[in-house]
Amino acid sequence: MLSAAGKSLDATQEMLTLGMCNLFGSFVQSTPTTGAFTRSAVSNASGVKTPMGGLYSGTIILLALGYLTPYFYFIPRCTLAAVLITAVMFMIDFKIMIHLWKCSKRDLFALLITLVSSLMFGVEVGLLMGAVFNMMQLLYLWARPITYVKLCKSEKGCEYVLVTPDLGLVYSSLDYLRTELGKAAVLNGHGKLPVVLNCAHFKRVDYTAACGIKLILKDFTTSKQPLLFLNAQPSLVHFLQSNDINYCSIWKLRRGNC
Repeated sequence: MLSAAGKSLDATQEMLTLGMCNLFGSFVQSTPTTGAFTRSAVSNASGVKTPMGGLYSGTIILLALGYLTPYFYFIPRCTLAAVLITAVMFMIDFKIMIHLWKCSKRDLFALLITLVSSLMFGVEVGLLMGAVFNMMQLLYLWARPITYVKLCKSEKGCEYVLVTPDLGLVYSSLDYLRTELGKAAVLNGHGKLPVVLNCAHFKRVDYTAACGIKLILKDFTTSKQPLLFLNAQPSLVHFLQSNDINYCSIWKLRRGNC
């Protein structure tokens, strides 16, 4: 992430600092420590370069609270709102709507949900709605990975069906993969061609998914059709071997065979 001055910075440092301040401050009943885009925007627009600006602004706030609090009552709310809107106006990127419409309508929909929810129900509810929608997208991608099915031929002229999921194998995508393998088993009407499952993207296999593989192998054994594994990870190989699954093969193909 780049700062307004063009220098790189770690955005998580502020969140960690605020969390640590609140954690240790809870032992002495201190006021909760928070951050605000408006304060950061005003500081940046004022030319603040060092953390000394926080000490200066904090001193001004204490003096204002001590001597000017009775006069704040006469400041119209619309005036305060105008100051805040002017301070953060430059942070709004209207062009992102056009870019999201062209490249990712899902992200645009998430942005609109967050914006509308924030305006109607408040910032907290809007952020929660946006986070929930993004989590639903991630769950859908893991539950319904894109699966590429291709009819290939080895160097020796043997035909086989290559199935390549684009994501790892977890319990949420197991039923979907089982269905796709069943469709691949009868690709082009060839019901006896070997089916090769490319496990290159299976970086991690949980226990439920590994047990599901055993059910998939049982389906292929019942139909008397070979199911082979390509680029299987050691964890998957260990699971298959530890469960005495001898009717499957760990198949290694050279690049360029299909």
